[in-house]
Amino acid sequence: MTRSIWIAATGGAIVATAALVLVSWAGNHYQIVSRDLPQESSVLGALLASEDSIETVLQEDARVSNGAVGGTVVAASAGQINAPIVQREAYAEITAVTPVKQSYSTPREVCTNQTIVYQAPVADEQRVTGKLLGAVIGGVLGHQVGGGRGKDAATVGGAILGGVLGNKVQEKQQQARTLSRVETSCKTVQEWHEKTIGYDVAYRYEGQSAQIRLGYQPEQRAQVEAGRIIFAPYGGANIKAVTLALAN
Repeated sequence: MTRSIWIAATGGAIVATAALVLVSWAGNHYQIVSRDLPQESSVLGALLASEDSIETVLQEDARVSNGAVGGTVVAASAGQINAPIVQREAYAEITAVTPVKQSYSTPREVCTNQTIVYQAPVADEQRVTGKLLGAVIGGVLGHQVGGGRGKDAATVGGAILGGVLGNKVQEKQQQARTLSRVETSCKTVQEWHEKTIGYDVAYRYEGQSAQIRLGYQPEQRAQVEAGRIIFAPYGGANIKAVTLALAN
């Protein structure tokens, strides 16, 4: 009886020792696995804490290692992954932009000032004063010449000659008296200008070249969207963009 009890006690101790070794091995394996997995992968620790079997722990470890990224489980089957469809934006190339010019004229008044010199008005247009004064002086001088009838002839001749000379002197004096005034004259002239009325835009899309006239300067390329070419204004100007439908 005593021998049987000793054998049973010995067997129980062996079983308990084996259980401790098994639990210690499982704990070490959990530390190794948890060091290589993200912090969010706490499934393995929970399984060990609940004293599940080593086989269950290894299966969960494999599931997490193969299907979890950053703590988020993803489908392992390639058929369950929907790859995103990336659509590239299409553009038409602007090959040339030529400004379209238009000439026009505007009237402008041009004025100039001119000095006008003219003869001063005369009160004695017949120059009577000069004639009389000259005749008197000439008569006096002629009277001093000769004697008798000769004196009378000299007086008359001197008066006539003096009148002629007096008329000439007065005429010269009148002509020398001038006045001046400034006159402004104006005339209308045409000034020519040039302005940009549009742009001839040459573009190419899918090997086809074409041209369109726009009322603004476009960007260096035009986006193609929903079957239409959109010519965006240069520099984002607040102008409504022109769109052109593509030929089918």
